Amino acid sequence: MHIQQDLSAAPASEALKQQEKEVREQYVQIIASIIDLIKQQSKADWIGYRDDCTKFFFARAKQRKISTYILRNFYQNLLGPSNSTRTAIDPESRLAKFTQCYEEKYYQTCPGAEEDLEHVFFKCGWAQAFWQEITNWWPIPISLQGFTSFTNSMKKIPGPRRHRNITLSIIAAAIY
Repeated sequence: MHIQQDLSAAPASEALKQQEKEVREQYVQIIASIIDLIKQQSKADWIGYRDDCTKFFFARAKQRKISTYILRNFYQNLLGPSNSTRTAIDPESRLAKFTQCYEEKYYQTCPGAEEDLEHVFFKCGWAQAFWQEITNWWPIPISLQGFTSFTNSMKKIPGPRRHRNITLSIIAAAIY
């Protein structure tokens, strides 16, 4: 402030003009830094779930990520380690009668059928009867022809969100 008073008293002084210019640039830089800091703080508040819209958005994204992770791990790891195609089942983690037939590769409920995800969950007579019993009391709008058609039809379950969540819960419980 005193530089501007001195400059108004002696407007021809080049040293005062230069000094006033430097002080003004420093002031502008300080103000810009303060504005940047406020922007960063507001962005951190927004990301940190400070408002309702952000809480809802991140909660939905987190729920979808967790359900996808659980479903993927369920199908890949439920029946144990497998070969490169992720369909064969390790004999050490048999689901049915594993103590009687430890080294065999065939499914004990259906003799002669190879034990893989498709057979255990969709092709086996026991699995088909199980799914039929469930669809008798809760009409599940999904395809039970195989793993690929099953996962594709799960993405397209019609109806309100509450109905879809109930259907997905029934499917998860049935598979478990």
